[in-house]
Amino acid sequence: MLTVTLSGILEDDCVIKTDKNDHKYIRFRVVCDEPDFKGKPSVTIVRCYCYNMKYADLKKDDIVFLSGSFKFTQFGGKIEADVYVKDIALGNKLEK
Repeated sequence: MLTVTLSGILEDDCVIKTDKNDHKYIRFRVVCDEPDFKGKPSVTIVRCYCYNMKYADLKKDDIVFLSGSFKFTQFGGKIEADVYVKDIALGNKLEK
C-alpha cells in the first residue's frame, strides 16, 4: 500500500460522481505548493476522490489536510494516479 499525506487548496469545487456500483463519491484536485529539492518553487496538482459525502460541499480555495492511498489505473495504455482519500481535515480559508 502506498500511503500519502497532503496539504493544499482545492483547485475547483468538488464534483459529485456515481461509480459503476451506484455509490456516490466526490472528486476534486488539490494544489500542493512546496519548494523542490533545490529550493525552487514547485506546484503539484493531485487528483483525489472520497466516498465520504460529508465533504461534498468542498469549494475552490478551501484548505485541506488529507491522508489516503495512491491508486493507479490503466486506460488504453495511459496510467492515471489518484489518491483515495480516507481522512480529511479542513483548514481556515485564505483571505484575499
